[in-house]
Amino acid sequence: MKFIFSSFPNFSDNSFVILKYIISEKIPGKIYWLVSKSGNIKLIREKMMNYFPTDYSRIKLVKKNSVLGIFLYLSANYIFETHGMFEKFPILPWQKKINLWHGMPLKKIGWLSDHPVKMKMSYSISTAPIFNEIIGQAFKISNAQVIPIGLPRNDLFFKKSNFNFSSLFGNEYPTIAWLPTYRKNNIGDINLSGEQKTQEIGGFSYNELEQLDSYLGTQQTNLVVKLHPMDILNLKTAELANFKNIIVLTATKFSNLCIEVNDFLTNTQALVTDYSSVYFDYLLSGHPIGVIKIDENEYAKQRGFVSEEVLSKFEGFKIQDVYSFQEFIRISNENPNSISPTSVDIFNSYDRKGDNSKILLEYIGIKK
Repeated sequence: MKFIFSSFPNFSDNSFVILKYIISEKIPGKIYWLVSKSGNIKLIREKMMNYFPTDYSRIKLVKKNSVLGIFLYLSANYIFETHGMFEKFPILPWQKKINLWHGMPLKKIGWLSDHPVKMKMSYSISTAPIFNEIIGQAFKISNAQVIPIGLPRNDLFFKKSNFNFSSLFGNEYPTIAWLPTYRKNNIGDINLSGEQKTQEIGGFSYNELEQLDSYLGTQQTNLVVKLHPMDILNLKTAELANFKNIIVLTATKFSNLCIEVNDFLTNTQALVTDYSSVYFDYLLSGHPIGVIKIDENEYAKQRGFVSEEVLSKFEGFKIQDVYSFQEFIRISNENPNSISPTSVDIFNSYDRKGDNSKILLEYIGIKK
């Protein structure tokens, strides 16, 4: 049996957690990870050794767009991906191609967007009935091809994470994660989703961030901003001064941690986001979520939302300005249960609470 894996960013996300399960269960087969040209092989190997200290030699790294990469792809039995690859090739009789995607959609994707990519797949995933039809329409696949299961990466919320934020902040304060989606991207087809201004993160100006930083100090709380890997801000953070209680992690800085996003999020106290699918994942943690919708109308105009039903249930503590952001921080410290969202079952009713990878591999015939 031959397994092929691919993801963006390289060596991460749902594909990575499926790989993790295959290795932990000692499922036999040859394992190849196809790495894009942006892949930092040294960092990938470090992450391999962190997560698979005794089994990393099972994983062979191969350049995706190479003769060998194409040969391995065409001869593979099972292909796991998060963004699609080699869509000009048919799915061959001996293959199952599983597009795990990279989160349940809030924004328009696939054939529901203005720039559809003709993706081929044997299966994809839906984490709840509210997404079933959306996934089918977005990828033009039948109901039988939509697997009702939680995302593999969300298994990590039910495992112990060894990551400690004291390594970033040098203190033991509780940490809130802020994961803004991008307004302008610097990878792929360049487009604008909402409005991107200089010296601004998620709609907040430099002066407002300074004010927020000062407030965090009074609350003895950390705030870590993890930028989207496609965000053009990854190239511009040098324009922002250093803060005392806020750390901005660019895509490069996060990659250097050699950790999965949900292992990173597991030990956070709360989440702040806007139009990111991380919202659906983080519901499983049971911790508070603050939702920033400063530019919702502009964002809807530029990018578009996948469903009014999904958007209407996308709820959390509403953050509209720096003062409501401060209020979210205060309540997250003092009474987190009062602002924890109640929509977990709406968006994650198929989740298996740590066993998504297992059930998915049983579903497609890898694990008996």
